[in-house]
Amino acid sequence: MKNLKSMYNHELINKMIDRFDMDKVTDFAEMVSFMHDVLYQEAISNGRDEPTEHNFERDWWKLKHEELKSVTT
Repeated sequence: MKNLKSMYNHELINKMIDRFDMDKVTDFAEMVSFMHDVLYQEAISNGRDEPTEHNFERDWWKLKHEELKSVTT
């Protein structure tokens, strides 16, 4: 298995889908998106350089959550 640091999000989520119930993966995607939004907002409010990684991760996981949710409902 690849080092998780070098894994892209789509590889990681595919492994999660293979192992866990789809509802759990859907919830996880929502929580990760929320976490990155909190970190993004905190960084912006403290005047740090634009935290583009948190912005990207928030949006990627939010989109994945919406995609998974549409499949599970």
